[in-house]
Amino acid sequence: MATPFVEIGHHNWKRHIDSEIPIIAAFFPGNTTSKESYNNYYYAFGSMLQYSPIKNLVFTTTAMVGSTFSSTMASRVRRPFS
Repeated sequence: MATPFVEIGHHNWKRHIDSEIPIIAAFFPGNTTSKESYNNYYYAFGSMLQYSPIKNLVFTTTAMVGSTFSSTMASRVRRPFS
């Protein structure tokens, strides 16, 4: 059995990073903070193939091709000495 499909979606994730550089921290106490936000949309076309040689046993394979679009990344860095 062959089942064609279309997939459309959106990914969004945020990352918050705190770091301290020992040499700089000796003169300027505090952490460097970085905030990043990532977004992208995607689409894909594919097909799922299934074969059942005996009852209660199914072999499945999936093939898909697609792309991302409208991808963005925003970054904000805060340094304690700036």
